[in-house]
Amino acid sequence: MSNDIIGQENIKKLFLNSLKNDTLGHCYALEGESGMGKSLMTDYIAQMVVCENHCACGSCKSCVMAQAGSHPDIEHIVPEDGKKNIGVEAVRSMIADIYVRPYMSKRKVIIINNFELAMPQAQNAILKVLEEPPEYVLFLLTVSSEKDMLDTVKSRSVMLKMQPYTKAEIGRALSEKTSLSKDEIAFSCAYAAGNIGKALKIASNEEFTDIRNKSFSAVMALIDEHRILPLINLTKKENSKNISSILECLLSFLRDIMLIRIGMEDSVINRDFAEKLSQAAQKTEPEKLVRAMQDLLETENYLRRNINYNLAVSGVLLGSLEEL
Repeated sequence: MSNDIIGQENIKKLFLNSLKNDTLGHCYALEGESGMGKSLMTDYIAQMVVCENHCACGSCKSCVMAQAGSHPDIEHIVPEDGKKNIGVEAVRSMIADIYVRPYMSKRKVIIINNFELAMPQAQNAILKVLEEPPEYVLFLLTVSSEKDMLDTVKSRSVMLKMQPYTKAEIGRALSEKTSLSKDEIAFSCAYAAGNIGKALKIASNEEFTDIRNKSFSAVMALIDEHRILPLINLTKKENSKNISSILECLLSFLRDIMLIRIGMEDSVINRDFAEKLSQAAQKTEPEKLVRAMQDLLETENYLRRNINYNLAVSGVLLGSLEEL
């Protein structure tokens, strides 16, 4: 598994040193947007913790079991079947087992990915354990934003922010896992803006080019002709499986228009549309662009929280973009 982990060297070193010096805390929360590799990192840290050599060597019995997902001292807390959120019952079930000492390793690792899905009652139940945790328990949480954590849980956690990946790191991942050309890799690296998962998603999504072209057309229709119908058609619920990519494309075009508007043309991502984006920049007001970009991010946040799709898209996104 260690060979699959690209970047985030500071986090790796922190846990290696903590294990070496026996200074590991009881709860760590990895913060970062979707695609930053948080869940992959928690699996790697868990393997490091149970590893007989404390380094995720990949060859000892504990590492082999961790990689196979069968290590008895690593537990993932996930929503119950048929539910989107992590409820208090799932946490209570974990708590009932947490006071049983580890079977094989020195520590028992509890992983809760997407902690923003934990209901307040579930977070409060976890808080009770964090106040007086068994000495052998390690909690690993991932969260998109620390704002999604109760302050009381956050105060008992070591917050670790996932750092943007360099273009070299993203390029390495794309070279190893895709068959993209050098030019395609260069675009993906720029478009991903430090998010390795976003770059890999672009590479694996055969519809991305079509989504990007339609998103560009929708933005141009708004700015040039004040027509919102192309955007309405693009964001219909039937296209919801691609809404994340659609929002990202829309945001990238508005960002480029803003960069051109303030004289930073060299930072434009969508260079193949640069001429038309420059023309659009002359027709837009910076204040409206900023508001539209904020609403795009807010829409994405609403959808991540499983808020009604039509409410999130029509109530927040369309109203703001129509003003362009």
